[in-house]
Order: sequence, then C-alpha cells, then structure tokens
Amino acid sequence: MSPRPDRPGWLELFPDEEFRFHIGVKPGKPEEFFAPTADHARLLAERKHWLATAPGDCAVWLPEAAPLLEETLALAQQWVAPASAGSNPASSPDSLPPRQES
Repeated sequence: MSPRPDRPGWLELFPDEEFRFHIGVKPGKPEEFFAPTADHARLLAERKHWLATAPGDCAVWLPEAAPLLEETLALAQQWVAPASAGSNPASSPDSLPPRQES
C-alpha cells in the first residue's frame, strides 16, 4: 500500500474494512507434530512425574473419553516409526492419565 498525497500516512494503518483476526495457520502432518523431539525423554519424565504426584491437577479421565483415547493411541502408533516404539508415549501406559471411575 503506497501513501496517498490526499490522506495522512497514519490512516494507512487502519484498512477501510471490518476488523478480523488473521492467523497464518497451515495444515500440517500429525506425525510430524507429535514426533519426539530432542527434549522427548526429559519432557516425558516430567509429565510422568506430575501425573504421579498431582494427577487431579494435570488430567481428568471421564469414561466417555475412552473411545477417543483408543483412537488417539491407534493413530499415534501409526505415526511413530516401529524403531522408536520404545520411546513412543502411546506405548507407555504409565505416561497416560490415570483412569478415574465415576
């Protein structure tokens, strides 16, 4: 946008249209998003610590969440290469929130 001589330059800061939020989010691959990082071991250890010491502050388990959790675990196992299955959070039951029966 180039300045117009008949308008003050600061008016160019405010477009002549309705306001809208704009976020440049693009679709990605879930296997890349959920892939282990260089901090994977440290992060997983910290998550396990907090789930063990303060589960009520970190996670809530509702019985109706079971189908979604099962689907998520199945997808996670597809996304992580078999060679790294030992470090896959989906293959580590103690990294999951404890189930609270209602």
